[in-house]
Amino acid sequence: MEKLNDPFRNIIVIGASAGGIPAVNNLLSGFTSEMDVAVIVVIHVSRNQTVST
Repeated sequence: MEKLNDPFRNIIVIGASAGGIPAVNNLLSGFTSEMDVAVIVVIHVSRNQTVST
């Protein structure tokens, strides 16, 4: 993978609701340690909701 010199291009942000956790897990499982990026994951969960992965 080509390294980018601009530090603001090496960021991946993923957002999902609690129902999207399996999809986020599936997506992240394809990432490799060679990827030169910061990954930020935000999951929206209701205050009264229980989440299992």
